[in-house]
Amino acid sequence: MGWAAIRYLHGRKAEIYAFDIDRGKLQRARSRFHVRIHTCNSLPEYLEKARLVLLATPGRNLVTASMVSGETVISAPAIPLGLTRGALAKVKRGNLIHDPLQLGVAAMIVELVK
Repeated sequence: MGWAAIRYLHGRKAEIYAFDIDRGKLQRARSRFHVRIHTCNSLPEYLEKARLVLLATPGRNLVTASMVSGETVISAPAIPLGLTRGALAKVKRGNLIHDPLQLGVAAMIVELVK
């Protein structure tokens, strides 16, 4: 999921910031796509700089209210949703892209095709 987003955002001339506990993944993305990726040392640091967030991790309660603003747009394809209740309340309606039903159906299709 994250690799496709990097490719797409790079094609749109976006400035890409990334946080991953596995720094090797970020280096592989840089090498694979020949793209500049700014590495952040902590999730709060990353979120303070971002207006559009792709939260591609299945972790719970990773994003708190202090890390987002009402203008933050979050795409969170993973289940469970990584936002705390406070963060969820702070993000404006329509600025969160997360549909567990569609994600579940997509996962089932992938399993059937294997």
